[in-house]
Amino acid sequence: MLGKLLKHEISATARMFIPMYVVLIITSVVGKFFIWLTSKEAFIDSVPESFAMLVSALSSILTILYSILIVAVLVATFIFIVMRFYKNLFTDEGYLMFTLPVKTPSLIVSKLISAVLWILFSLVIVIISLVVIFYSGEIANMLKEFWSSLTDYVARENFNFKDTYHVSMPTFAVELIILMLIALCANLLMIYSAIAMGSKFSSKSRVSGAVKAYLVIYITTQIATSILMYILFTVVPDFFGALSENQGDAIQSTIISTGSINIVFCGIYFYITNFFMKKRLNLD
Repeated sequence: MLGKLLKHEISATARMFIPMYVVLIITSVVGKFFIWLTSKEAFIDSVPESFAMLVSALSSILTILYSILIVAVLVATFIFIVMRFYKNLFTDEGYLMFTLPVKTPSLIVSKLISAVLWILFSLVIVIISLVVIFYSGEIANMLKEFWSSLTDYVARENFNFKDTYHVSMPTFAVELIILMLIALCANLLMIYSAIAMGSKFSSKSRVSGAVKAYLVIYITTQIATSILMYILFTVVPDFFGALSENQGDAIQSTIISTGSINIVFCGIYFYITNFFMKKRLNLD
């Protein structure tokens, strides 16, 4: 059932995201054309000065518009994901969603997976658009040289890196990616839990209640993290001293501890969201 929920969620959200991404790609293609056009001196010299100035102005306007669109796409993707969770589960649409023969955790997981996928996809689209608008033979050669230098460096230094950090460079890169994905899930689940608690913080407006709940959860999370760090410094005074003796152990321990803490917070946020959706749901 989770698969069907996820398929429906991606299909429903695609109607919003895909047109937005298409507009960004089209803008990058048109912007690339005007950049290419203004770089052709023979063309500029062969047309009236007023027309050349118009082309140059359009090129500048498209560049500015493209820059705004990049920010808008990334921000709008995140905002729409949050609003989708709220409207689909905590407004009139929620009456339909909660009549489906699915468990509450499945609803949360489907929303979370869909959100992560769309955020990652939006980053891919932005990168593709950047390649489209700025690609040239010179940049292609620079990228080839950079990639060649990078692979040579990895092949040359990987043994020393592994000896110091106890993992290979590719493995270290995968660890960082996983850490960022866990942090992303933690942040999304924190927002979901705040939305689920919204009605308990404000009887008049669930949105304002969600904002208040988010502030409470965020501050509580920071306090809990600070207490944990204090315990490590005082109760286990040799913890950081022992790590500082070996840089590799320090970094690996930091990655593991950070990931573990975020996983714990993911579990807490998930439990809060599930509890309020299952036991304290109020759609009025």
